[in-house]
Formats: sequence, structure tokens, C-alpha cells
Amino acid sequence: MTCSVLLRGGLNGSFLPKVGMKRRLIGILGLLGFIVGLPLAMKRETETTSPASADDRLVILSPHNESIRKEFGEAFAVWWRGKTGSKH
Repeated sequence: MTCSVLLRGGLNGSFLPKVGMKRRLIGILGLLGFIVGLPLAMKRETETTSPASADDRLVILSPHNESIRKEFGEAFAVWWRGKTGSKH
């Protein structure tokens, strides 16, 4: 065996992928690029609001019954008042 045969990947040239595999790899990489690039291309510029103009309402969806929701709501209101000093 000569040195050039070993550099090419053996006697059958298995170092180089087959044409069908190249086409499949290009397709997969193209789709991956599309999936990654689409959200970046469609990103909108958003404006942030100041904390002073933000809504102080918190909506929690809970599968619990009314008594648990009421207890949680009251405890959260006490915690919120202690943390922020706000009555909302």
C-alpha cells in the first residue's frame, strides 16, 4: 500500500462521504440555519416601560379550591406589603 492510498482513507476511498450524504448534510445544515435564523430575523424591537407605570396586578391560575386560593392571596398580600410598602 502506498502512502497516497492511506491519505485518501483506505483502498475504497471511504474517507470522503458519498454524494447522497453530502446532499443530506447540506439539507440538514440548511434547515438548522433556517430554524436558528428565523426567530432572529423576525425579532421585533420592543419598548420597555418604567416600573412606576407598570401594572401592580398579579394574576395566578391555580387548580386549587377557593379556600386555598384565598389563603394564598392573603398571605401574598401581607408579604407584598412588607416587601414593597405598597397596598396594591
